[in-house]
Amino acid sequence: MKTIQKGFTLIELMIVVAIIAILAAIAIPAYQDFATRSQVSEMMVVASACKNNIAEFYADKGRWPAVRATGVLNGEDGCSTSNTSKVLAPAILASGVVEVDANPLGPLAPKLGAASLLHMAPSDGVTPGTLVTPIPGTATEAIGEWICDATAGTTILTKFLPAQCR
Repeated sequence: MKTIQKGFTLIELMIVVAIIAILAAIAIPAYQDFATRSQVSEMMVVASACKNNIAEFYADKGRWPAVRATGVLNGEDGCSTSNTSKVLAPAILASGVVEVDANPLGPLAPKLGAASLLHMAPSDGVTPGTLVTPIPGTATEAIGEWICDATAGTTILTKFLPAQCR
């Protein structure tokens, strides 16, 4: 007498559920890291717009724009003073460093925690980690590149930073 099997056995279903659980355990953290990296890239966009204004100011005047806090309207540096849902407006620090912080009310803040500062610092492009320092009365030193890793003061974990900042 032949019996025909209809459907799946309990073991087969348990194997499928185990495979799905393993894939989910790997995929969900990877997706969360990817989402955080994409939001950190918004911080880079805000900082990049500001760094272009600062580089132009430095080339014209031979000095850095005045230091200003986040969201304070100064007008000298030409950077944005408005916040977005994920990023606060950039601050201008000494030596032309652009500081962008995650909005504490936004979705990025809980993912980054206290390590939410992105610094873009002008470098001479010759010696790694050497910042550009204008000396009054002399020729203006050229900005060779902008660094955004830990040597510039960035506190965001390296795994969340774009490739150019690692």
